[in-house]
Amino acid sequence: MNPERLLGECQMVWQSNSKQIADIYSQLNYGRSNVRYTDYEAFQKAIVELMHIAMTNRLPVALPHNIGWALLMVSGL
Repeated sequence: MNPERLLGECQMVWQSNSKQIADIYSQLNYGRSNVRYTDYEAFQKAIVELMHIAMTNRLPVALPHNIGWALLMVSGL
């Protein structure tokens, strides 16, 4: 599949220990240069999808420390 088509998607991966992992597709590249790699619109779209999945299925959500919080605060989610 074309990587650009995955931007903004949230893919649930079901683990055998009854935990779920959400893959959030919000960037095409990564690195340490002074460049913003995250596509904020794609991140927000994927987080909204994750919230919908979690609320519909009554699933808890945990995110790595500080990931995307500035974006979430600005977007009002």
